[in-house]
Amino acid sequence: MKISMNSAHKWLITGLSLFLIFYSSFVVWYYFEKSAVPTSQPNLAQNVSDQGGKVLAGGAPDCTKNLCSTLYIKDSSNQAIIEGVAVTLVSPRDIFSSCLAGQETSWDYYFEGWNYNHTIYSGYYNIVCWTASGQSSPQLITVTVSKAGYQTKTITINNDTTDTIYIDKVTGATSSTTTTTTSKKTTTKNETIKNVALPSVFTAVGSTTTNLANITDPKNVTNLTLDVVGKSKVVFSNSVDLSTTTAKGLFKQLDSYVRMTTTGVVAIDSSALSMLTNKKATISMFNLPFVDKPDILVNGKPATNKIVSNTAYKNKTLTFNVTGFSKYEAVPKLEIIEPKNKFETSKQEITLKGKITDPTATVSAKLNGQSLGKLKVAISSGEFTTNLKLVKGTNNIRVEALSKFGPPLVATASAVFKPLVSSEMFIIGGIGLALILIVVIVWWYYKKRKSKIISTI
Repeated sequence: MKISMNSAHKWLITGLSLFLIFYSSFVVWYYFEKSAVPTSQPNLAQNVSDQGGKVLAGGAPDCTKNLCSTLYIKDSSNQAIIEGVAVTLVSPRDIFSSCLAGQETSWDYYFEGWNYNHTIYSGYYNIVCWTASGQSSPQLITVTVSKAGYQTKTITINNDTTDTIYIDKVTGATSSTTTTTTSKKTTTKNETIKNVALPSVFTAVGSTTTNLANITDPKNVTNLTLDVVGKSKVVFSNSVDLSTTTAKGLFKQLDSYVRMTTTGVVAIDSSALSMLTNKKATISMFNLPFVDKPDILVNGKPATNKIVSNTAYKNKTLTFNVTGFSKYEAVPKLEIIEPKNKFETSKQEITLKGKITDPTATVSAKLNGQSLGKLKVAISSGEFTTNLKLVKGTNNIRVEALSKFGPPLVATASAVFKPLVSSEMFIIGGIGLALILIVVIVWWYYKKRKSKIISTI
């Protein structure tokens, strides 16, 4: 009886010890397994090019040596993107060996000659051409854009930039044609700039455009003002020489060279209006929808302090100073407020919070490449939120926005999810094991003492 009892004690203690070792090993394994973060995670943001998130498939040309031009074509009346427009490269042609166009779904390239009539993606039209041997890529190209029901427009744009071309709807006709070339006008011998009648868009009721008839010295016009009511106003700080025959002819059709009828856009054809090209001025853009100060693009690129200064935004009016003229656009800002980039958390569910300064824009989000759909944007603040359920390791967050102003916008961030074993689990497990050991020790001691008493008797 004594031997049997001792053996039972030994087997019980051995079993509990093995259980304790197994349990401890399991807890340690579980902790490191859940806390481990893979060292290599795909970074989706790295696949995004610098043109609003467009990803070009293999075979894209070197844009420093070849032609890579991206266009947005919009309705001048409401700034909506127009699809199905035929884009034709007019010149130069002889320096290129071939040209390609991008397909919407995969951005694979295929030969399409000189003409492009394809579906666009997020408003993009692409002109991609390889230069022939011994040739170099031009800085400027001339294209023609056409679509039934709209004017056909020929315009010169920059290579390797993103340009926006605005075309007008045609009433009562299928199309009309306009060009950016300078028309020659016959002027009378004694005609001066004071006799020129500006296009009506600059002289509507309430406009503060300079009255040319009141100019005292055409060679030294100070504070020249061009004002399109409710849209934009330009006040030149430097004096302007309007005494030439060329100036008189150009100002008669000034609306062909100065575009201010589109909200948030002021553009001057500097190649034609050379007398205005390098003149400092103050630009005001009216009736903008932004909830905060927007960004400014100069010829499709972010403005620098050397070109734009003293920017202010109040009561839906943006004002800023410029050192010379080309095309200026007011565009919204997009940012991810939460989470901060490379944010680490032990919580699987977090909140994505962001802001776009154009509350009328369409905003959507993706988590690790999976669409989260469109997000509701608050009209008063431009803020948007949605819940995210993270996976273990690095999570890539991408927010896209499409506004009537400027190109599509993209903001990215990453969040690292490190799930941890809860401290409560260790506490409860430790207490449970301690209680079991105490009970076993007490029981073993009681049995051993009892067996000694019996053996003594």
